[in-house]
Amino acid sequence: MSRGSGLRAVLAPVLVASTTLASGPLDRWLDSDHERQRLPGALREVSGLALDDRHRLWAHDDERGVLYRIADGGDEVVERRVLGPEPVLGDFEGLAWDGQRFHLTSSTGTLVSFAPGTEERVESYTVHRTAASEICEVEGLAYDPPSDRLLLACKTVTHRPWRDHLVVLEVGVPDATDTGATEPLPVRPRILVSPDALDEAGAKPLSPSGITRAPNDDGWWIVAARQRRIVKVDDDGRVVDEARLPSRHQQAEGIVVERGAVLTLVDEGGNGRARITRYERPEPPRNP
Repeated sequence: MSRGSGLRAVLAPVLVASTTLASGPLDRWLDSDHERQRLPGALREVSGLALDDRHRLWAHDDERGVLYRIADGGDEVVERRVLGPEPVLGDFEGLAWDGQRFHLTSSTGTLVSFAPGTEERVESYTVHRTAASEICEVEGLAYDPPSDRLLLACKTVTHRPWRDHLVVLEVGVPDATDTGATEPLPVRPRILVSPDALDEAGAKPLSPSGITRAPNDDGWWIVAARQRRIVKVDDDGRVVDEARLPSRHQQAEGIVVERGAVLTLVDEGGNGRARITRYERPEPPRNP
């Protein structure tokens, strides 16, 4: 697929304006009781989180096709999945679970997909390129069950008409039996927020590093490590909430909502150990 044909597959959505935000639930969430723990050294460069259908938490680093399951409510690695008879290397920037398979995305939007099985070594996996590389640098991946689509968050947008926008692309879940695909999978914008709308919401600029479905399935939470900010975008593409991350978050690279509506963020370690922080769901505000 040429660059031109790839971009023609992108459908232009309507830009939705935001409204000025007051202090919202995200502020209260980040002010709630929390627990912060160090992760093992193997996850120093942790780059994404995902929950499987048993609500087990998995993480990956950004250089190798290796998944680590983190103990429930804890910080220990209790099992691993290692891709390939030979090491699978890449600039991995997001992880998602679709109910049957895990998907890793690279910064160019290439998807590595596999069923985890029960053995540590996973020799069967597929690799599919997407047209996301024509639009942006990807950092963040999520699965949307109602549409059966994968969402790719754009950290740095290179497609000129959308520069400075908040862009989240969607792509169909790769066919597990299609191992010889030569054409990139087409993408289209799922979320496209204009710079003016971001500015009005107090969230400009925004360079996503992770994305997850919000509690109650009423939108998406997007975290941005560079700006130390988290925003909520509804299903109509409007920024409806935003908050500054506490200073404890030096480089938030992954976000999920665990069982009991626990907001979980993971920070890359840099020169030290990566850390995982779990925020309890805040109490609803009392009526005056």
